[in-house]
Amino acid sequence: MGEATFCLSYADNKPRAVLITDSADAVQISHRGKPLRVRKKTFKIERVRDVVTPLSGMTYEEQLRTKSEPAQALAHALGCSNVEIIGSPVQTGYRNKCEFTFGYTETGQPVLGFRPSKYTEAPNLVATPEECTYNVSKNMLDAVCAINGYIADKPELIYNRLSKKGSLKILMIRKIGAQVLGVLQLNAETEEGPQKDALERFTAFIAENTCLSVLYVEKTSSVFEGFKPDSKIARVSGDSAEHTETVAGCTFKVSPLAFFQVNLQVAEILASIIQKNAVSNLILDVCCGSGFLGICAARGTDKRVVGMEISQGSVQNARENAALNGTDAEYICDSVENSLMKVVARKTDEKCAALLDPPRAGVSDKLIRKIAASENVAEVFYVSCSYRSVKSNLEELGKRYSLQKVYILDMFPYTREVECVFHYVLPKQNAENVGAASSS
Repeated sequence: MGEATFCLSYADNKPRAVLITDSADAVQISHRGKPLRVRKKTFKIERVRDVVTPLSGMTYEEQLRTKSEPAQALAHALGCSNVEIIGSPVQTGYRNKCEFTFGYTETGQPVLGFRPSKYTEAPNLVATPEECTYNVSKNMLDAVCAINGYIADKPELIYNRLSKKGSLKILMIRKIGAQVLGVLQLNAETEEGPQKDALERFTAFIAENTCLSVLYVEKTSSVFEGFKPDSKIARVSGDSAEHTETVAGCTFKVSPLAFFQVNLQVAEILASIIQKNAVSNLILDVCCGSGFLGICAARGTDKRVVGMEISQGSVQNARENAALNGTDAEYICDSVENSLMKVVARKTDEKCAALLDPPRAGVSDKLIRKIAASENVAEVFYVSCSYRSVKSNLEELGKRYSLQKVYILDMFPYTREVECVFHYVLPKQNAENVGAASSS
């Protein structure tokens, strides 16, 4: 059958196995003694610029109109006509973090770049990113170009997703403050012998010939391609200074794998929206990450922050960042559900605002119901870069709160995605009851 591998694909959140093979012949696969239906999947290879920045053929005004219309329609469906659309002050080269994949072009040339098709359709297919000038900075593209020149005659270094041979899988490049960092993901099973020496020469080349001032390496045997906040990385070049970024008048320590906003100019606008509109003195920063939004919202005020996050590393960063900015903040490291119950159990009468900036898939509706059932949560700011995925969360909030306003921020110019802030408040009569309870 030739080289083959299985991977998981998802449709409607249901996993299904996909067999990827270089064989042109039909295969027969059985599961629990029963033959499975096998069909060949066809696909077309797209221009990588159109994959990464699908709206690159439009004027910026056309982009804003095109990408904001579905979000406005959702706001109206949720009963809110008060919608504000906010463009990005910087439209090109705005991303401060990109993940580039090592693979092969259609002609078999080793390359570092972006995928022009889905992983499940062509796991080793990668295209050069030279056309992706709309959202990728020149420094990043120059670094990738230099690396592609180096690996052009070294196909043995590239990780092959079918044969599981080779080493180089992913290179993340991100700018934090004045520093440009690289995090290189390697296949841990091919790092010994001649391959190890070749990798050392490769990392030395990066340090000497690109803009990357610091380089970290992760060695992994996992089939998962990407970085997790708790991935173990080691610094192989550059100094060990802390990486800091300043946004909205606040300074943040940002570890190499920590989540941070990719468009800092729009991130400042996002932070100011919450700071100006939150009337509560206590902010429950749910899924707080390194504390960015809660700390920014409290800056220059007497507001206090209680953050909730399951990642120990993120909580440590949040605590350091709160101290760095003089913010009155407490951070709980536990599941969000457990953290919320701990806060609710304190039985305080203080009115508070819940600030949610969850992963793309949102949080469970059960958690939303717990937040809504907390009598002292008088307002909710729900921040999402994937508003279609969190519709059920928003509908759950609408059962207790009124959707006062929706902000549509163009965090990702030239793509179809936007960042939305849904500001929910208690209806007037319920708000009066909370106010009365707080003053009693």
